[in-house]
Amino acid sequence: MFLELVGGLAADAAVNAAYENRSAVLQWGRDFYARCKDGKNLIVMFGCGGTGKSTTGQILSGNSAGNQLNGEYNLSTKMENWGLKGRFFVNVKIPPGQETYRATWSQLVREIIESKRVPIIINVVCWGMHSPAKLELSSIPEFSTGLTSDNINSYRSRRLADEQKALDEIVAHADLFKTKIKFITLVTKQDLWWPDRMAVRQHYQSEALPYQAAISKLRGLLGANNFSHEIWSVSYGHFNHRTIDNHQIFSTAAGYDDNIQNSHLKRFEALIDGMCE
Repeated sequence: MFLELVGGLAADAAVNAAYENRSAVLQWGRDFYARCKDGKNLIVMFGCGGTGKSTTGQILSGNSAGNQLNGEYNLSTKMENWGLKGRFFVNVKIPPGQETYRATWSQLVREIIESKRVPIIINVVCWGMHSPAKLELSSIPEFSTGLTSDNINSYRSRRLADEQKALDEIVAHADLFKTKIKFITLVTKQDLWWPDRMAVRQHYQSEALPYQAAISKLRGLLGANNFSHEIWSVSYGHFNHRTIDNHQIFSTAAGYDDNIQNSHLKRFEALIDGMCE
């Protein structure tokens, strides 16, 4: 799920230099697009609002600009499509993540079924550290009594429950899939949760907890030969998460640096490259 670093370097020596994170992330997306544009895959991203789906889609399709990597969350209420349908590999489809708008998910499942491309489903999560929409702090129920540690934990707990509910909705559609599915759990926002990475790993990887239980159910419904699952984590920058009235909910972790970010992006690049046809 993540690399441990020794002396500031990736343990497997994947990367050994710091970099300007915005330009490197954007170049990574452009390089990925250039290599894969003639393939036959379809990337579909599920997940809650504020987890980083839109940013991931823009980067993978080579469409993101430096000023878009700012950590702000812009609410999406309709399907996002990146790339040119039927022509390039990087046809990335992203339905809105808010529960109110998840009716589009069944439509997206039908498109997966009808597609002649090999689907790669990416479920985007972030250990409950969802970016707040452009709201004032008092507009978020958990913070009606102010910005306290208990309220931040309550906010995270509710978002973690939302992540699980969103995954369960994917599992509920599993009997409709008629093709092999390549599934990635992508845990974004490493820069926020890095000091708690062992707890993050436990939450998403423990067979005794609900997330992996749902993945196991999905594998059982589709069959081991028709389903593969990988889990990885990334960050696209170093961003504090604030409300529109400038209250900071989550802050970048001390000790999280560009070497960590770059090495994980490179490994994610290799992971998704290996899935593409």
